[in-house]
Amino acid sequence: MTHALELKVCHSSFLHCQVVTTSSAKLLGQVSAVWLDLINHKVLGFSSRVGFWDTLQTYPWRQVVAVEDQMIKVKAASASHPSSVLHLEAQSWTATTTRLDFEVWTHKGRRLGNIADYSFDPSTGIICEYLCAVQGRIGLAENLLRISPDMIMDAGQGWLVVPDAVMQQVETEAEPIDISPSRVVALC
Repeated sequence: MTHALELKVCHSSFLHCQVVTTSSAKLLGQVSAVWLDLINHKVLGFSSRVGFWDTLQTYPWRQVVAVEDQMIKVKAASASHPSSVLHLEAQSWTATTTRLDFEVWTHKGRRLGNIADYSFDPSTGIICEYLCAVQGRIGLAENLLRISPDMIMDAGQGWLVVPDAVMQQVETEAEPIDISPSRVVALC
């Protein structure tokens, strides 16, 4: 597999990339959802569609041949239902779209914030890190914290649990959120 420029890809930049076949360079649509295994912290595959009314097509990660700047090259075989190609188990997977709906909690039940993005290795699909928008004193996200997958104690549909010690890390390592376009791209 080849990848341009970077050793990791962010969810936010992977969404809406064009999907083409390696054999004919035929446009197969744009990435509309990414399928994750939350227990093993791995991208299982993705879904795409050409137009609003077109059928959703799903591709397992093993069919990805190359991840380039704004294009994903795949072997053309696809399926219309994710469970038929991804061998999904109900408790360990979830689909991520434009909005990431993962809350991050400490082991003792204190809400830390929400996952704002995650990055993964394009050759394996393994998640490298999660970016958590840390909740400030008045409930607004004020800082970003990088969370490695090995820090995740448990995960489920819409939530991740981290050790309580992460709260001290927030005070020392979290970066103030800067939403300028150049900063958002640089985060991943």
